Amino acid sequence: GSKARARLLEIGNELQPFGASTGSKARVRLRGSVSETETYVYIEEETLHNKLIAVPGRLETYGAPLTNTWLRLSSTLDVGATTACVMSDSGPVSWPAGSEVAIAP
Repeated sequence: GSKARARLLEIGNELQPFGASTGSKARVRLRGSVSETETYVYIEEETLHNKLIAVPGRLETYGAPLTNTWLRLSSTLDVGATTACVMSDSGPVSWPAGSEVAIAP
């Protein structure tokens, strides 16, 4: 017979968040092409394509805590802008060097 075992994919943990002391980053790179239909995953007639992480158990990620994860732009950005100023109600923003920012409408 088959035996079911609990499985866990863990990046960091509550007591030691990944990158908290080193500034390291975890990057999961999903490879393949959407045109490679032979590698598509289907669940209950839904096509999930081929860029996914399937864990038969739990996926837990704990990273270094960040403050000010949502900020306001201090002015409107022009199309193609490569710099921006942000405002924080709690004072200066102290993100680690190399932090990445996403800007949404």
